[in-house]
Amino acid sequence: MRPIRYAATAVLVAVGLAVSACQSPGMQELAATHALRLETVRDPLPMRLLHRAPDDDIETLRLYISGDGMPWRDGQPTNNPTGSRLPLGLKLFLRDPDAHGYIGRPCYHFNGALPPGCVNTLWTSQRYSEDVVAALTGQIRLLAQRYDRQAIELIGHSGGGTLALLVSSRMAEVTRVITVAALLDPDAWVAFHDLLPLPGSLSPMTRPRLLHTDEVHFMGGEDDVVPPALARDYQQRYPQARLMIIEGFEHRCCWESHWPDLLQRAD
Repeated sequence: MRPIRYAATAVLVAVGLAVSACQSPGMQELAATHALRLETVRDPLPMRLLHRAPDDDIETLRLYISGDGMPWRDGQPTNNPTGSRLPLGLKLFLRDPDAHGYIGRPCYHFNGALPPGCVNTLWTSQRYSEDVVAALTGQIRLLAQRYDRQAIELIGHSGGGTLALLVSSRMAEVTRVITVAALLDPDAWVAFHDLLPLPGSLSPMTRPRLLHTDEVHFMGGEDDVVPPALARDYQQRYPQARLMIIEGFEHRCCWESHWPDLLQRAD
């Protein structure tokens, strides 16, 4: 019998999500520094959002979703999935002058004890579950209504890219999805790392083909967390998706410093 390995436990070391020596800026500090509105919602799941109103001549609402953070530590579910370092998806959002919002995943970005309703399955085995996808979809739809925008662009890093694709299958308003080092095929990722499955989670591989959505998927040529080869079956199933392998890049390095140029390449 093979030893039990929890999804993302062994991989976290490679991703570099260990607790850092210094704390990253909090959401309130980021909101003040970057002239963003910080909003906390608790229905149907606790979530935190950073957003700004788009200019009047901007038709598309561009929103970011971050990765899985730190779901496991030392073989056990963490008490707080965010971790202590700034998520790469949030860093990319802050580097994008045309972005309008960052959608914090359910139960992420809360300090101290998590709010009621935050059970650890929401960031472990059911991190891409119906409940999570529905909560994200609802908040994205509300933001689009608030800012009166009919077109939405979603950008996600790692598991945030997985969720962006799952949300897009429920919203005809999503005209483009850009992912960075995303789990396009979670089952293939689990098998590759010999991890336990993610029961209760959904997969982009099972969603219908989205003719209304442009897809661009960036992957790092040196990424050993989500190797580009894991996207092979996805690309065969959805041939309209554009896969762009960036040589020399890893799962976290070096997306932030090159992000504005990469966004231009996605156009």
